[in-house]
Amino acid sequence: MNTREAFQKVRDIHYSIPLNAAEEDNCCSGKHKKLKKLFAQMGIDSRYRVCTFRWSDLHLPDTLASIPHEDDSTHVYLEVSIHEKWIKVDATWDPGVDSVLPVNDWDGVSDTQVAVKALEVLSPEKSNEIMESESEEDMKMDLEKNGKFYNAFNEWLEQMRKV
Repeated sequence: MNTREAFQKVRDIHYSIPLNAAEEDNCCSGKHKKLKKLFAQMGIDSRYRVCTFRWSDLHLPDTLASIPHEDDSTHVYLEVSIHEKWIKVDATWDPGVDSVLPVNDWDGVSDTQVAVKALEVLSPEKSNEIMESESEEDMKMDLEKNGKFYNAFNEWLEQMRKV
């Protein structure tokens, strides 16, 4: 498997925000943990990048956007070291949702688009700290505030995959 194939393998996993600790994490953080692991197995150096974004910038349908949730959120993607340069690699959205969200392809050497409109990109050090300190308690608190929205978002994506 080469880097492009690894990217496609992870990108093609259906994006889904886990609604409890037992569910597989196939949102941006979980998908990029998987991709980072694949790159490491190939000897490719990569690092997490966390950025802030607003759900409202995704221009979601009103029925979804009107479900109470925190608009400000975080997003995770990777930077990969290619020819001594850090390249943005974002495998977040799967091809089934390309009618509503920007699905990336990657040529293996140049930047992809970041899947969301980044408001602030945190340092590699801070990004790694956030990714390494995720806890079930953090997840529980997030789901208390946003769980209904996340569930509806997951369901909406499933509907879009059938279109």
